[in-house]
Amino acid sequence: MGIESGLLEQINTFYQELSELKKQVLKQHRINEAQLKILTELKIEALSLKKLALSLTTEKSTLSRQVASLVKSGWLIKEQSADKRMQFISLTVFGKESLIKIEEQLKQPWTSLFHTWSEEEKQLLSILLGRVTRSLHQQKKVKD
Repeated sequence: MGIESGLLEQINTFYQELSELKKQVLKQHRINEAQLKILTELKIEALSLKKLALSLTTEKSTLSRQVASLVKSGWLIKEQSADKRMQFISLTVFGKESLIKIEEQLKQPWTSLFHTWSEEEKQLLSILLGRVTRSLHQQKKVKD
């Protein structure tokens, strides 16, 4: 049991450090985690509020407030469809550039962490994390 508790402690510490980094990056860019999810969802294409709400499994009213805040701060823009019956939400140039910066900042610790690892070591970690994930899902099923 000693090895397992030490491993759990290390995983928890690592997760807390990554969570803190994410908080700092989001604070620097003056957005929250829910807003980051919206921006990430709109990275590929413009979406209607309805499709965005479905994709994020968020209530339209809640999402509407978050989108309005992002529009006001210059991250997003709302555009009418050609027939003016629908409104699409997309990233502004500022939003696209800032999202790229955020993603780079969040990716940087991983890049520096694994830069000395061989491809085999990275693959092994991936396999082990997959096993952990499967074990967690199995435990959850047993509890449900």
